[in-house]
Amino acid sequence: MAVERQSDELPQVLVLSPPTVFTSLESQFSNTFHFLKPWNSELPLLQFLISNAQSARACLVIPGDRIAVSSAILDCLPSLNLVVTTSAGVDHLHVAELRRRGVAIACAGNLFSQDVADTAWDY
Repeated sequence: MAVERQSDELPQVLVLSPPTVFTSLESQFSNTFHFLKPWNSELPLLQFLISNAQSARACLVIPGDRIAVSSAILDCLPSLNLVVTTSAGVDHLHVAELRRRGVAIACAGNLFSQDVADTAWDY
């Protein structure tokens, strides 16, 4: 029998904007992680991070949402260890700054390359 923990005891994961699949992720992992969702707050992003995300150890970033992981955002996340992006590219991440701070980066890499090539060929 799984032991349910209260959200204040769960590891915090910052989700910078609502990804289209987040609803299923949230319901699937709600007993494992406490998701921080700044889009539900009236606070500006940086103020939300300063007020709520000091203990966030991971961040989920969706490319194309106009939020880049910048030095200003990283300054608000002193406990951050991992940034996960759903894209192959990382141009929306300040990679040099993440590396300097020792934050790991996980991305799709070439996972979708074959499918994209197949789709392009079909057109």
